[in-house]
Formats: sequence, C-alpha cells, structure tokens
Amino acid sequence: LLCESKDWPYIRCCGFLYIRFGCAAEKLWDFLGEYCVDDQEFEPSKSTPGFQVTIGEYVESLLMDERYYLSTLPRIPMGVKKKIEDKVAPLGQYRKRTMQNKKLLHIFREPGTPVEACRDNGSWVEGQAVQLIEAVPSRLSVKVRVTADGKEEVFHLGKVILREDASRKKARGSDRSRSRSPKGSAAASGVTRSGSPDLSRSRGQTLDEMLQELRARQRERAVCSTGKDYARKPIGFMSGLALK
Repeated sequence: LLCESKDWPYIRCCGFLYIRFGCAAEKLWDFLGEYCVDDQEFEPSKSTPGFQVTIGEYVESLLMDERYYLSTLPRIPMGVKKKIEDKVAPLGQYRKRTMQNKKLLHIFREPGTPVEACRDNGSWVEGQAVQLIEAVPSRLSVKVRVTADGKEEVFHLGKVILREDASRKKARGSDRSRSRSPKGSAAASGVTRSGSPDLSRSRGQTLDEMLQELRARQRERAVCSTGKDYARKPIGFMSGLALK
C-alpha cells in the first residue's frame, strides 16, 4: 500500500491524496484516521527548505482544510465534518504525550506496568501493559490488558499514561514526606520542571474541552473570512506554501 511505504514519505502522501480526492466523505476517517498520529517528518515543499511537518499533521490538514495548494478539495458535508472534528480535537495532546512517552519506552516495555488508556470516546480505562508494539516506528502502540474485563486492546502510545498502583503510591508518599525539593514537588503535582503538564502521567484536557477549543478556532476563522483582506481567513500550511 502507498500509505505504508517505507521508501519515501512523498509516496505515502500520494496515497493519502488519492484517498482524500476519491473516497466518500463518510469513509475518510476510517481510511485516514490512524495516520493522523504518525510522527514521520518530511518537507512538504521544496520551496521552503527546512520547514518540516509530520505525516500526521499533513493528513490532518487534508481532512480539515478546504484547499490543497491551489486545488479545491472535495467538499465534506457538515454532519461528517463535525464527526471528524470530534476525532481531530485531541490530536495535538496525543502528539505531545507521544513525545513525552517516547522518553519512557523502557517502562512501557515492561509487562505488567500499570497504565491508563483513553478510548476514542474520551473515556479512560485502567489496565496493565502487555507489550509495546514497535512494528511501525512512527506509530508506536501499547497492548493493554483492561482491568475491568481482562480483554486485551491496542492503544496508540499517545493515548496511554502511566498509573501508580496502591503500593507504589504509598511508597512514593513516604518519600515525598521526607523530601521537600522543588524537583520532587513538581513530580508530585504532575507537571514537568518547565511547568508544562506531564502528559505521561496526566490525562490532560478532556475531550469536551479540546473540542470546544477547536470549534472556537473554527468560528474565529469563519468570522475573519468575512472581513477585509487584512482580517481574512488564515489558510492551511499547504495553501500557504503554494503562494511562496
């Protein structure tokens, strides 16, 4: 398949474009959704050397933008568009968590590691890591045995956080009471030393919060598009590159 080519990212892009132009709108997410969290990087245009995006960002733009360079993309009906927005809203957080989790792969490789995983509807389930799936390096996944029913499910790395069991929490609480260092306080509060959320151990924003933010940005773009040229609708990076 073109979309899974390991030879050149541009070959993959040809596959994504073929799907975007030729697939029925209601089937787009089924074919393209999993690639929205693909973190392979490439330069989308030779006219802007050094500017890189991920395959995931590229695919997301195909789903959300109305134009691809100077070509108009097939229209997506509003009802289908809203369903795609529900899926797209948390992608930014998933990507940030993936970057943080990649620094802890040795922990996710340990069978039995307590974790929580986020399902597509935004609900979280507790479980234990069974296996880190590394068949596709740009889309790492974790096989999780769900505590509630004992079934095994596969989740993208960006949808999984580390969970402490009761014994570890108790031990950590004792250590914390003996240590009042700033570093220890930051770890205890679920933030990194830079002050940003530690998404490897935090659920972060809820799906509803992220969806509201996305739609607020969409409304802002729509309002800008009705104004004068200086307040025109911001264009996607694909369209912007075509103007350079």
